[in-house]
Amino acid sequence: MKSCLFLVLFLIWTVAFAENCTYKMSAKDVNVSWVAFKTPLKIGVGGKFTKLGVKDRTAASFSELIQGIKFNIDTASTETGNKDRDKKIIKYFFENMDKSADISGTTLGYEKKVLKVRFNMNKYTRDVPLRVTKTDSSFEAIGVIDVFDFGLNKSLAGINKACEKLHEGKTWSDVEVKLEAKYSKTCK
Repeated sequence: MKSCLFLVLFLIWTVAFAENCTYKMSAKDVNVSWVAFKTPLKIGVGGKFTKLGVKDRTAASFSELIQGIKFNIDTASTETGNKDRDKKIIKYFFENMDKSADISGTTLGYEKKVLKVRFNMNKYTRDVPLRVTKTDSSFEAIGVIDVFDFGLNKSLAGINKACEKLHEGKTWSDVEVKLEAKYSKTCK
């Protein structure tokens, strides 16, 4: 009898003091960046996309917040800090894609600090694991894609030829991708 009473009191206490939180993320606070690699020494060149097609989100937990984020990236919004380089990347890489130059997808499961992201690019769909680190108000998820997994052989050859001298004849097929966002947490 005492153990039943203790269990009931414990459950009441747990419910009474459970956090009722709301997590919010604004589309303007979401960023997608990348690092591609050139030259035999594998020197990184970073860039970002400014048009992501992401919507504001609200959820009851962090896990719910980062699962189900849909995106539709306009690759013509590529920015590297060098307008001439941006034009070359858009023309010789993204415009060489077979179907559409856009990249779409959604974030899937989040487990053990890994966010699975489904990328749709150049008629191919691939699930890519991104390693997540978070603070009380932001998170970043980082992983690597191989452009060959998306059938982007022609695109890689195009950018390699256009930048052959600068890249010393070598443009790598792996690209680091990073999803970053700020969010707020309000508890009652």
